[in-house]
Amino acid sequence: MNKKLMFIFASFLILLSLVIVSCQPTARCNKPYILVGTSCCLDQNDNSICDSDEIESPVLVEEKSQEIEQTFTINDLQADIGNVLVETVFLTKDQKLDNLQVYSNKIRKSKFLGTYGLDLFYYKPITQKPQIVIEITNPEFYLKDKEDFKSFVSENKNIFMETALNSKKLFENEFKEGELPGFIYFINGGDRYAQERAKYINHSELSSVLFYDDIFYPETVSGNIAEVTYIRVNRYKVNVSDSVRLKTESKPKYSQELSNINYGQSVIVQCSPNLLIALNIENYGSQEKTYEKNYNKIDLTKDFFYTPITSYYNSLIVDAQALLKMCEQRYQFTYIRGR
Repeated sequence: MNKKLMFIFASFLILLSLVIVSCQPTARCNKPYILVGTSCCLDQNDNSICDSDEIESPVLVEEKSQEIEQTFTINDLQADIGNVLVETVFLTKDQKLDNLQVYSNKIRKSKFLGTYGLDLFYYKPITQKPQIVIEITNPEFYLKDKEDFKSFVSENKNIFMETALNSKKLFENEFKEGELPGFIYFINGGDRYAQERAKYINHSELSSVLFYDDIFYPETVSGNIAEVTYIRVNRYKVNVSDSVRLKTESKPKYSQELSNINYGQSVIVQCSPNLLIALNIENYGSQEKTYEKNYNKIDLTKDFFYTPITSYYNSLIVDAQALLKMCEQRYQFTYIRGR
C-alpha cells in the first residue's frame, strides 16, 4: 500500500513540473535580433549567426600610386646639377629645335685645336659647353622606354658633339684669317715684321680620318645612360706669304703641314621622360696632358685613343650615376619651366 502511494505521489510531481514549464512565456525577438536559447542577439547581416560570434575579416584596400607632376625651373635644375658635380653650373637657353629646348653651361676657355709643327700645339679661347640639358617640350615625344631613349640619342647626337664638330671649322678659320700664318712664318725663320704681314694663300686637305663615331649604352641598375664618342683627325698643307711679297710674287713663301683633332665624348643621362642631362669632355689635349697631344702620327690607329676614352669615361660615369640618383629622387615626374 505504501509503495502504491509513493508511486502516485511521484507521478503527481512530474506532472506538476511539466505544467509549470509549459506555462512559462516564450521569448520573441524582432529583427535584426534572433533567438538563441532563451535570449536574443544582434544579427545585423541576417546570416542567422550572432554578430558577436563572427570573426571580422580585414578589408583589403588597393591603393594606386599617383604620379605627381611638379614644375621646376631651370634655376632649380642648375643648382641641383652643381651640387652633384661640386662646381658652378649656370644654364642658359641655347638652340631651340622642333619639340626641344636646349640649355647649356657656357664657359670661355682655351681649347686644344691641333698642331702646326713638331711639338707645336695650337690653343684657342672658345665657348665650351661641359654640361647640356635638353627639355622635350612636346608631351607626344616624351621618352617612354629605353628604345625611345636610344632613338633620341641617335637622332640628336650632334647636339652633344657640337664643340667637336665645330673644331674643324674653327681650325681652318685660324689658318685662313687668324694668327696661324704668322706662326708659320716664325717657325720657318721669318723676321718679326714679315710675320706681322703674313697672309694665307691657299691649302690642301691631305687626309681626314674618322676614328670613332659610336654610341654605347652601359648596363645600369636603373635609368638610362648613353656614351657618345666622336674622333676625327684632319691633316692640311697650308701655304702662306706676306703682304709685301704678294705684290710682286704670287707663289707661297712657306708651306707647312698642320693637323686638327675633333674630339668629342659625352655621357647622357635620361633624368625623366622629358629631360636629359649631358656631361661633355671639353679639355682633351689640355696643357698638362702630354700623351693626348701626340695624336699627330702618320701610322695613327684608333687604339691610340683607347687610353683617354677609358680615362674620361670612368670619370664621367661616376658623375652620371650620381645625377641619375638625383633625378630618381626629384625629377622623375616633372617638367622644366624656363626662367
